[in-house]
Amino acid sequence: MRRFLIKTLIYALPIIVPILIFRIFILSHIPSGSGDLSRLGYIPFADDYNIPSPAFEKEPKIDMQDVWLSDRDSSIFIFGDSFSQQQNGYLFYLSNYTAKDVYAFTTITGNPFANFLSYTHQLPSIVIIETVERVLIHRLKEVDYASLATKDDSVRNVGASSEDKTSKMTILQHTQLWIKRKLGLSGYGSPVNNAILEKKLFSCKAKEDKLYFYKSDINTYSQSDIDLAALKLDSLFAYADSLHINLYVLIAEDKYDLYQSYIVDNQYPKQDVLEKLIPVCQRPQIINSKDTLSQMATAGVKDIYWCHDTHWSPIGAEAVAVQLINSINQQQ
Repeated sequence: MRRFLIKTLIYALPIIVPILIFRIFILSHIPSGSGDLSRLGYIPFADDYNIPSPAFEKEPKIDMQDVWLSDRDSSIFIFGDSFSQQQNGYLFYLSNYTAKDVYAFTTITGNPFANFLSYTHQLPSIVIIETVERVLIHRLKEVDYASLATKDDSVRNVGASSEDKTSKMTILQHTQLWIKRKLGLSGYGSPVNNAILEKKLFSCKAKEDKLYFYKSDINTYSQSDIDLAALKLDSLFAYADSLHINLYVLIAEDKYDLYQSYIVDNQYPKQDVLEKLIPVCQRPQIINSKDTLSQMATAGVKDIYWCHDTHWSPIGAEAVAVQLINSINQQQ
């Protein structure tokens, strides 16, 4: 029996030891509630890093599928992605800046434009489509706006995707992935990049001047891609006008885009999708969050985005909500 146990232990050690190392030195330093960049990149952050948000009198209704309206003017519908799913995110501030009920549709597909086009019930007079910058052009290109008459379930399968594919992985699978990344095996690189900033723009302990962001924040598009996206935006607004809908498109600026000019000796490519698209498609209903957030970064405001996450902190979320509600009020 003793020989059997010793033999079993010898075979088990190569599995047990890496799991223990990963759990003790990596996983235990990724606190509960850490952001997606921390979880996906296996990057430890200080346990006490937190940015408080106020107590909200009203809350939006998130992850809706269908809503029956009795009054088109009593509600605002948002078709969005993960930025529209954040607890205490911009939708919570928006809900408290308007008397209207705010509903968010985020789980039909991974493409908010497709979600809007495929919605079969009555829509309110104000609709917002929110999309993160990194997939804005791709999302516009993949939906056929020329066939707007087809409101069937086939559209609902367009573009479903998720950044975080590790949420259901076991500790063994996490350990294996971590080891493969450490060994530099092809196809197992970290999805998270990092850089040093020339000034401290975060309050996270020991990482005040460190920037973490998704590799996919860096995209290159041709001018023809930009022009096609602008044409599809024009078609989208024309379609909304035909339904007597005041449509707004909120672009959630990528984290890298905001902070790229503050990176010391930046070797990453310049991200300029918004600089190319906005002049081509000049509409006041396009809400470019970069207009507000870049002013805050220039003023030295810290934690516009979470240090360990790709999303806005309550600081950035509130600023974008103010920008959004001001734009809506100006257009009414």
